[in-house]
Amino acid sequence: MQQIGRYAHAKQFRHMPAALRNLRSRVERVHRDITRQLDQACPPQRKLLDDLLARTGRILAQQRNDKNKLYALHAPKVECTAKGKARTP
Repeated sequence: MQQIGRYAHAKQFRHMPAALRNLRSRVERVHRDITRQLDQACPPQRKLLDDLLARTGRILAQQRNDKNKLYALHAPKVECTAKGKARTP
């Protein structure tokens, strides 16, 4: 994710899609693996895994022009407010 941000900041948009595809394929692999092993999890873990699977599925399904995007897996309430400098939070 950091490499994608660096490519975007440096306006190296021809390198960015390859890094994004690599990251997306890793998330898809983890999503499929957790889905396969979900029936073996105990009930408290299953609830956490269901929530995680819902968020990763939402990330994998969202498109560039969609509304209500999920920007951070660890913080689902984060919203994009405006464009700004890459160094500012």
